[in-house]
Order: sequence, then C-alpha cells, then structure tokens
Amino acid sequence: YTADQRSSMGTPTAAKEQVKQPRGPKQILNAVLMLGFLVSTGFIINVLQLLVYCLRPFALKFSQDMNSYLVDWHWATLVFMFSEWGGVNLHWFGDDVPLSQPAFGHMNHRSDVDWVLGFAFAWHRRSMGRMKIIMKSDFRFVPTLGFTMVLSDFIFAFRDWEIDRTLFTKALTKLKQFPNPMWMVVFPEGTRFTPNKQKKSCEYAKEHNLPVFNHVLLPRTKGWLLTMGMMRDKLERMVDATVSFPGREPTLLDLFCRTGQCDAYLHINYRTLADLPTDNAELEQWLYNDWAEKERMVEYVAKHGQMVPGVRHHDSHIGADTWPLIYLWLVVLAIVTALSIVFIPAVAWYWIFVGVSIFTTLVVIGILVLLHQRSSHKSRRRAAAAAAAPATPTTQD
Repeated sequence: YTADQRSSMGTPTAAKEQVKQPRGPKQILNAVLMLGFLVSTGFIINVLQLLVYCLRPFALKFSQDMNSYLVDWHWATLVFMFSEWGGVNLHWFGDDVPLSQPAFGHMNHRSDVDWVLGFAFAWHRRSMGRMKIIMKSDFRFVPTLGFTMVLSDFIFAFRDWEIDRTLFTKALTKLKQFPNPMWMVVFPEGTRFTPNKQKKSCEYAKEHNLPVFNHVLLPRTKGWLLTMGMMRDKLERMVDATVSFPGREPTLLDLFCRTGQCDAYLHINYRTLADLPTDNAELEQWLYNDWAEKERMVEYVAKHGQMVPGVRHHDSHIGADTWPLIYLWLVVLAIVTALSIVFIPAVAWYWIFVGVSIFTTLVVIGILVLLHQRSSHKSRRRAAAAAAAPATPTTQD
C-alpha cells in the first residue's frame, strides 16, 4: 500500500483519537437539513414507486427494473449521508465482487449504521436497487424508507418463528419467481451488538453447548437456513461480509448531525454456494465456524486499530460517486418548490404547500452552503497533508 493508504487504514493511536464530537445548534441544524432532504426526496420516490408498482400485473420485469432505478436514486441519499455528509470513511478489504451480479449476502450487525454501510457497498457494486433484505417488522413504519422497502419486496420478521416461517416461505417463493437478478441479504444475528445482548447471547450459547462469542452475537440459524435452502439454486454466489470499526462506532444520529467522522472496515469473502454443505446440520456448523472467523477479525481490529495483515485493500472512499445524483436531487427539489408555489394557490391547503416549499428551499440552500464549507475544509486538509508528506516515493502493491 501507499503511505496514504496505510495511514487511512488506521493505527491503534489513530483509533483512540476518533473522539465523539459535541452536539450543539449547528449539529442540530445539520440533522434537520438532512432529515428534511431524506423525507422530501423519499416522498417523491414513493409516489413514483406506487405508480410503477401498478404496472406489475402487466409488465413485471419492466416494473422491477424501474423500481430498482428509483430505489438507487433514493438510497443514494443514504449512501451520501453515510460517506460524504456523516464523514464515515469505508474501507473495503478482501475478495473482489463483480458488478451487478446476483448473490446471497450475510453480515454481522455491529451498530445501528452498518445496514447503511451495506447499502454503500451494494451501491458501489451497482446492486443496491436490487437488494432484498430480511428486516425487523418495525422498519415498515419508518417514514418513506419503510414504504420503499415494502414496495421493493423486503421480507419483514416478527420474531415469532411460527409466524415468520410461513411468511418467509411465501415471500421467498415469490422472490424465486422474479426474473430480475438480486442480492438476498440476511443479518443472522437478528439484532445489533450491545453489551447486554452479548451477555444474553453468551448465556444462551453456554446453555445449549454452542460457541461463545465476545465481539459478535451468536447467529440465529432457523431463518438463515430456510432462506439459504430456498434461494441457493437461484443465487450461485455469496457475499460474506464482516463489519468492524478500528475506533469509535458512529450512531445514526451522528450521521445526521455530521459528527460521525471515523473509519469503518468491511471485509468480503466472495464464496460459491455450491461449495457449502447441503445438509442442514453441516450447514449450521459451517455458519458457526464462519462467525468464529468474524469474531477473530472484529477482535483483532478492536485491539490493534487496523485490519488483520495479509488481506487486500480495495477502496477507501466508497460513496463519493453519489454527488451527481445529489446535485440532480437539489435541482428536482428546487423545481418542485417553484411549481408548488406557482400552481397550487387554489388548493385549500395552499399555505401548507407554501410552508413545505419554503422549508425545502431552505434545506436545499443549507445543504449547498454546508457542502461548500466541507469541500473547502477537505481541500485545506489535503493541501496541509501534501505539504507535510515526505518526499520519498511510495509504491502500490
């Protein structure tokens, strides 16, 4: 690696320096601006999704293609919030993953932002709009985001296996019949890692003579085995992802407030599903062994502040290519605002529309101002780093 790449990969000292920033009026304003941006763009996408969904009985493939483009456009704002706005520097390690290829994916669940991290990687591999994820049922009620998931055929778990088994079987049977390629993504742990959940996970593992983990949660195998069994003949490859943080772990609020500056590591094993066991007992043991590998990797990163040695480092600025879509969104919002003010005066709720339009205008202006400040700050940092860099040449492996 080059000197810049080595420094960006993190060291134990650098990890300790990633301290949490305080939240004041400026950070609250950042959160309001980003929330307004996500909701306003999400509402537009939801309306378009609903129109496209009505075409399913007549043109299923066309409807799904259009929906995936809309989802890409909408969730590019989440990738932007994660990388460019929130300041999380995502490092991709491990195997290469081809663009736009169908796959079965699973990953550990470290924090409440690593699902956005997964979105960012799927965006980078041109597969975000075609993802189908098993999520908590509560996500259905998240404004705009939940409706997008419902219209994109996500599967929602109710944490009752008798109910979930029937729902999963019905939903997966439907997905298998879809003509379009997809990423079928599962979080086997079922919930994000916390000290309290880790303690309960260890107690359960000891009671049932299962592996005990300290940095990941014991994977729940029933839903994973059912999904794998039903989808492995449609999806030939697996994206096996491990999420870890060399320093602090940001929260979703950190991303909104722009106080989430840190490094995040994503290690990928790109596997062939035909190489995995077909017997459920052997497949369950394979999953436990895979989670043991994740345990060792997450522990190493937490202890040393850098990725385990000997793995390939691909990219460290995933999400930078969302800028064209963000600029396009700002133009669309400005046009919608102007049309709302000019052409809806006869509607009884005119002043509500005017208020929303003015708020959207302020959001657009605020985001542009803050992005200009961030761009200027990055330019000054790069100039300072270049001035301080040694003159000796470096090589790339």
